[in-house]
Amino acid sequence: MIKLKFKDIKKRKLVKNYEHLKFVLKLIDTNIHFDFLMQCNLTHFKYRNTPKDSSSVRLSKRCVLSNNKTILNKHFKLSRSVFLKFARFNSIYGLKKFYW
Repeated sequence: MIKLKFKDIKKRKLVKNYEHLKFVLKLIDTNIHFDFLMQCNLTHFKYRNTPKDSSSVRLSKRCVLSNNKTILNKHFKLSRSVFLKFARFNSIYGLKKFYW
């Protein structure tokens, strides 16, 4: 689990570094005031040479505590098992686990 956590952190740093570069290259590519040759040299060459993992789409959402991929919802960012543990011990304000 610890290796997966550090691998995920490393991927997120890579994405953060390349997102700014992609944004700037996209602005240059769509700007009509630049010369066409300059656009081709800057954008197409550099944009195609970015690594595959530099996209934010390839990142997976993970639980904050257990580092599982399955997340209950956006608000808590917890996996199902961790969420149920907190619900049993009334750690989340306003939430109770009812036993039938």
